[in-house]
Amino acid sequence: MPYIKFPTSDIERMALLRRIHKTIINQLAAGDGIIEQNMADELAAFLADYESKIHAAKTTLANRASTIKERHQATAKLETFCRDFIVVLKRRIQRNHEPEELWHIYGIQLDSTLPKLEPPDKLLEWSNHIIERDAQSVQAGYPAMVNPSAQEVQAALEDARPKISNAIQADLAHTQAQEALRATRDQANTFIHRISMLLDYRLYGQERSNVRRVKRNYGIIYSNRASKAHDPDGGLPSDSDELALGG
Repeated sequence: MPYIKFPTSDIERMALLRRIHKTIINQLAAGDGIIEQNMADELAAFLADYESKIHAAKTTLANRASTIKERHQATAKLETFCRDFIVVLKRRIQRNHEPEELWHIYGIQLDSTLPKLEPPDKLLEWSNHIIERDAQSVQAGYPAMVNPSAQEVQAALEDARPKISNAIQADLAHTQAQEALRATRDQANTFIHRISMLLDYRLYGQERSNVRRVKRNYGIIYSNRASKAHDPDGGLPSDSDELALGG
């Protein structure tokens, strides 16, 4: 027995709904009003909204990927400066036999342990810490750090801070776009179901083979493989899929 094969992606849903809309318009132009104009108008408005939600999800995904890449590059550079600063400082203190007071000024351990510089907020915290403590060290009469200097850490920090913020905002925007698309996807499934059931109602009493022929003309696909989630000629489509846009 043939079973309806409902679409399982946003691209497939859009294609089917466009085909349905085009068929309704063509049928109305030919004088066949099996589905009324108001349904065509409702579907056209929905398609515009659905397409805009898909576009928004794709756009925010691309922006998210771009900002995350920029954040990674900037934080990697900043982390390198911070780690080098601490390592070189420790070597300078040990090499020059500088007093233990410096360890306390900079807030670093006497052993070789490096502070944790992840996640980004921890890295920002330590970057500010290095800059502030280097100024305190100079005020206490000690030489400023070089190779790298606190000024180099500052420059890397100023470059990284907005990029970290941009990545957070881009991730939030993509999450919101995905949530909006998910809600619209549910509406798309319902729309397809409504059209399928409406055709069944308008063609009630006709041979099932003829009903399937008409529904195929609207773009509805049949398969000989049964699905747990589908009835033979109707039933709500599965909503287990997501737009393939990444995490």
